[in-house]
Amino acid sequence: MSEQTPDQLIRMTYTSKATFTPLNDKKEGYDRNIINILTTSRRQNRKNKLVGALYFGNGYFFQCLEGAKQHIDALYAKLEKDERHTELKVLSLEPIEKFAFSSWEMKYAAIDQDVPSFLKSYGLDKFDPYHFTPEMTAELIHILQSANEGMAEA
Repeated sequence: MSEQTPDQLIRMTYTSKATFTPLNDKKEGYDRNIINILTTSRRQNRKNKLVGALYFGNGYFFQCLEGAKQHIDALYAKLEKDERHTELKVLSLEPIEKFAFSSWEMKYAAIDQDVPSFLKSYGLDKFDPYHFTPEMTAELIHILQSANEGMAEA
């Protein structure tokens, strides 16, 4: 990969493990921790001209972010200090020509029906992005791009 400039558009996909036990709000159907993360992410990403998508399953985050390299780097430095998750691992980092998630400051994808068939196609029983190959990461990014948003603006 060629050297990247600070204002070059890049896509970074990473995974991490939640440090909290998911608590579903039965009335809303969504985890309060996730709602708080999405609210903050959307506000901060709008300010920093970042877009992306988030999937949370089996206690793991899978997040794809797009924006200027300098903004992605700054956000990743903050994410490394965020106590709501641990063991961050970058799954992919690549230059892009244009945003794939252009209309989403942070899309929370409703892909719960797609994930089991995705996992099954690779012979996996549970969602664990730490074991994803580059091909699997790219496929899940594509699924996220085409998914409907699972949660409206919080």
